[in-house]
Order: sequence, then C-alpha cells, then structure tokens
Amino acid sequence: MKEECENNESAGILEREDGRVVIPADSMPSLKGKYFGNERGELTTIEVLYLLERRGYKLLDSGEEMSFEELLLRYVKEDPRILVKYIAYRDWRDRGVFPFEMDSIPKDFSPGEHEPKFYPTEETHFPGIPESKCHFFPEMEMSIVFDRKVAETLYYQSWFGQLGKYKQEKAGENLSLDLIETLYLVGKEDFDLEVREAGTDRDLSCDDLMDFAIQRHPEIQDLLSVYSDWRDSGYIVKTGFKFGAHFRIYFPGAGTGRNRWVHSKHVLHVFPKSYQMLMSEWGRIIRLSQSVRKTFILGIPSLSEGDYDQEVKADLLLYHRTKDGVEEPTSHTPTFLCVAIPETLRMSGLKLANALREAESMGLQLLIAVVDRETDINYYVARKINLEGSHNNYYEIYWYRP
Repeated sequence: MKEECENNESAGILEREDGRVVIPADSMPSLKGKYFGNERGELTTIEVLYLLERRGYKLLDSGEEMSFEELLLRYVKEDPRILVKYIAYRDWRDRGVFPFEMDSIPKDFSPGEHEPKFYPTEETHFPGIPESKCHFFPEMEMSIVFDRKVAETLYYQSWFGQLGKYKQEKAGENLSLDLIETLYLVGKEDFDLEVREAGTDRDLSCDDLMDFAIQRHPEIQDLLSVYSDWRDSGYIVKTGFKFGAHFRIYFPGAGTGRNRWVHSKHVLHVFPKSYQMLMSEWGRIIRLSQSVRKTFILGIPSLSEGDYDQEVKADLLLYHRTKDGVEEPTSHTPTFLCVAIPETLRMSGLKLANALREAESMGLQLLIAVVDRETDINYYVARKINLEGSHNNYYEIYWYRP
C-alpha cells in the first residue's frame, strides 16, 4: 500500500553548492533514518527531486530557489533517462520501501544468494519404428505421415504432431507435423525419417528443409535450438499460438490420447538476442499467460561469452517488504535489481541478457519496471531456470505487484 506524500517529517531547506546537495542538520535524523543520502549525507539528484515533489522541501542554489522543474530540466541533459528512473524511484519510495540508485549503493551492501529455478530433465527415447516417410506441404509448412502404424507410434508414444484432429484423434488416420517438428525429427541420427515434397518426386534433405525454413523465417534456427533443448530434456513442446507465444510445454511424462489428456502449465517464448521487443508486446504475452494460469518462460538463444561485453547499467537497487515489515539496508540483503523502461520503447534480447547477468552476479532477481504513458508502472520479475544440458538461457517471467 502506497505511503501518502504527507507525513510527519517537517519539510526543510536544501542548499546546492558546487553541484552537491547535503542533508541539512535539522533534517538529518528524519532523512538518514529513511536512508536518504550517503554516509556523508550527500543526496543524489533523484533523491532531491523526490524531496522537492513529494516531501515539500525547497532547494536553494547560490541563494536562489530552484524548482523541481528547473532541476529536472537541467539534469536531463546529463542523463536523458532521468525521468523514467525518477518515476520508478518515486513509486518505490511512495510504497514505504527503500530504493537506491546504483551510484549510491549502501556501504555495507553484500551480494545475495538467489538460486535459479531447477527444472527436471529426462532422457528422450525415440519410439522404435521402421524407416518412415512423410510428405511436406510447403504452403502449409506442415508434413503429413500417412502410414497409420507410424503415425500412432509417433503420436501416442512420444506425442509428436497431431493425429487426426486436435483433441479428436479418431477424426482421421494421418499425423500432421509442423515445420519445427519435421526439422527436429529429420535432424536426429537415430531416427530415420524420409521427407518428400508433396505432389512431386523430390526428396528433401535436412539442409533443403532448413534452407526453405530460413527463407520463410530468418529466426528459425533459434526456434529450433530452443525446441530441441526442451525436447531433448524429455519435455513435450507444442505450438503456443493461442497464448501469444511460440510454444507451450508439458513436463516429462505427459501424454495425450487414450484418456491421457493433460493441460499445459507453461508457455515458452523465444527472444533472439538481435530482436527488439516492444514493451507493450512483452506485457501482453506475460499477462495473457498468467490470466490462463500458465508460467511464462522466456528463452534467449545463441548467447556466447562475447555477448556479455555490453555495459548495461541497472537503474535501482530495491529493498522490499518482509513478513514483519520492510527490508532495512543495515540488516537485509536487497531483493531486486531494477531496470526501468518506458512502454513505448523496445528492448533487445541482448540487452535483457546483459541485465540478467548483472543481477545474477549480485545474487539478486531482475525487476523490469515498465512505465506506461500515464506514469503507472507494471513490474515483471525474471528468475533464471536451470535446465541441465541446455544450450540457451531460460527465465521464468511473471507480473509482479509490490
């Protein structure tokens, strides 16, 4: 619950000298008690802005009063992102908890011990079937297996493709495989699948299919890499179209048909490092996932150590509430490392990966604060997933209400 801007502390006068603003002696107990200022009592620009706007303080610069407007407009030249950072800082302070800019981390700060979420894995076993054939329909980007025995084996034993019609296996005898499923099966050395272009005598190799797929979908190799990670770990991976994501996934052991139908509990979206995602798209996918009670997983594929050389500076270090009150910088480890972003901007997978690496290095959870056009904020927490043997980075992302 937000703390009202009116409070018991008496507003005072702040004085700016040589670019520095120091807490006045008469305000020192109340402000230092609420963790304003550093150990020398010096206030950051954002702290001063907050005290002017929300606490009724006045600022004197060489004896002349400087307003909130004048201070903000002066510093936007030095830091174009100062407004979005200030809005996030203000929201956190108004909630009665303690935010710190990265340049003013408490002296006694120590890294946390945030652990990734462990996801169980199982070895994938392919069903024992003889050499099989499918026909690939380029316009539909789908393959059809007409052999009933092969179709039932792939579907019932490993839940590849769709037998008959969705949720109606007896509505037909054929198995449909989407493009990614076809690429995955063709690429497996221990699985003999022959692919022929429908209506022709042309056999398609794995390279032929991949060339076709890249022309249609430049990001297909990233999608296949993520799909393979989870399939190789024993998970069932199906389309996530109806949830606005690339895939929906089922934990190892899930099956379908013959009274074994289950519902997915996770959706998985691929965020290539070069892709720029609009924050409104980000929010829509995550909120839709949570509205249908599914965990949203974000995959960032094809990262290498060289990708982490970007200088991504987080905006705020955030303490939060405990069962008994609030986290105190003098006795608690903070919960979040925060990056603030306007809803109208885009974020790349590479930038997000670097921000996540920074949070991990501090043992904290990454909190993404998306500031909308009405200055309201939606918060999203990213928690790393440990999927043993995976080649890509995965995170649970969920909408969070402080």
